[in-house]
Amino acid sequence: MTVGSSRSGIVHTRGADYEIHVRAAGSTYRKVVFSPDGERLVGALFIGDITGAGMYRYVIREKMRISRIKSHIVNQTLHYRLPASFLQRLQSIFVLLIQYTLICYSMCINLGG
Repeated sequence: MTVGSSRSGIVHTRGADYEIHVRAAGSTYRKVVFSPDGERLVGALFIGDITGAGMYRYVIREKMRISRIKSHIVNQTLHYRLPASFLQRLQSIFVLLIQYTLICYSMCINLGG
């Protein structure tokens, strides 16, 4: 757990028409602010446990449409996760890199190096 405070985007919402979700527990306070249409995260305020604040900042900065991840934002369960297809591709590249390294090593030995 990282302790501190983090503020991104719009957090002062008094008198404005934003969708707001607040969670407070113990010494932790988290407020997320969505655009009036609920399509974008426009602000986040974390006090206490600021774990994951960078992901929220990224979503705000990139003005991402959040319909697929909104429930994770509201429930504070947003996390880094790489798609399975990316992990499989990464594994394939890693295997090719090892094979290439072994071939180069074998050639070096055969050349007397």
